[in-house]
Amino acid sequence: MSGVRVFLPLTTDQVNDLATHGRLAARPPVAFAVTRRLRGQQPGEDDEALEYAALLAAAAWADGIRGSKKLRRVIAAGDLPAALVTEAGVTAARGAIGNPWIFEQARALAAGRLLPAPPSLWAQRDVIAEHFRLAMEHYGPKRCCLLMRKFGIKYSRLHPQMEQVRAAFITVRTAGEWQAVLDRWYAEDLPGRYPDVNEVRAAEE
Repeated sequence: MSGVRVFLPLTTDQVNDLATHGRLAARPPVAFAVTRRLRGQQPGEDDEALEYAALLAAAAWADGIRGSKKLRRVIAAGDLPAALVTEAGVTAARGAIGNPWIFEQARALAAGRLLPAPPSLWAQRDVIAEHFRLAMEHYGPKRCCLLMRKFGIKYSRLHPQMEQVRAAFITVRTAGEWQAVLDRWYAEDLPGRYPDVNEVRAAEE
């Protein structure tokens, strides 16, 4: 039976429970994973990209917790039999590719509030830079740059000059070129944008 890598956002108290008792006192409210459904919805992404997207979704969800000062982006990872992993939350993982702000946006709409303004370019720049740093640590320079091109294309959808930024990310081959894209296209803290649904569909075809 094939296994599925599952990512759990945990508090420091929950980590202590695991270390002390080998189990959690309470089940985590949410987990993130790459399932067969997600693979079918996003056939153009390889396994590593989808798994990394699920990890980022877990981190973004953790960052969005309100009133929990003990949560410090502690993400536990483990493999479970595929039969034990349900489909709940899979769409969030896919939707978080290039838009980790989706959780803040979803919470606002669920609470009956207006959709928040899209993240400004500086907010986008900070997240993209941190994403690249984590990928560099995990994959190393060569693999990181190849992988992050795909994410850069996704991030470009939120930029007011989407086409130019997308083209810039496509040409990236080195860490220096990646930083040059940020320096050029994210220098001013301009308002971001929400992509038109037709743009998203066209990019995925």
